[in-house]
Amino acid sequence: MEQLMWIGIGIVGGVGLVILIPVLVVGGWFIVVTLIMGFVDKTVGIVDQGWQTIRRRIQTQEKLALRARQKRAMQSKELASASGAQRGS
Repeated sequence: MEQLMWIGIGIVGGVGLVILIPVLVVGGWFIVVTLIMGFVDKTVGIVDQGWQTIRRRIQTQEKLALRARQKRAMQSKELASASGAQRGS
């Protein structure tokens, strides 16, 4: 009877190991993959913030350049109208 009990314990233990080892391996890989994905996500977020900053600076420079061109165009129109008015007098 005692031998039968130990056989049962051995079978349950063996089945437990057969189930436990893959669970631990898959769980370990799940943790590793989750950590890698987290690092990649944070890295992409940091890089994206950098690109957004660069993009904002470029847009600001473009706006300033456009305003400067518009201002020069207005000044040249004013000069042209002023010189036209002087010619007409």
